[in-house]
Amino acid sequence: MSSKKLDTHIVYYAFLGIVLFLGFLAAQRVNWLLISLPISYSILAILHHAHEHTLTPKIVVEYVLVASIGMAVFAFLIIGGLI
Repeated sequence: MSSKKLDTHIVYYAFLGIVLFLGFLAAQRVNWLLISLPISYSILAILHHAHEHTLTPKIVVEYVLVASIGMAVFAFLIIGGLI
């Protein structure tokens, strides 16, 4: 991987880490956490692929489904009292 690509990826990963960190700081507001983190994850991933010119409808569906499954699992864990 070239140095320029590595620098670009580091920026995306750092931004995603910041979003996740801020989301977990707001864990007191579970509804905000359940909605904002999957949406942020999907948007960041889609923007990353758009920037890399590798964005396809299949990739968009994949990220939206993964975010939805993560949101559903987290919601069931909260409702079940496991978290």
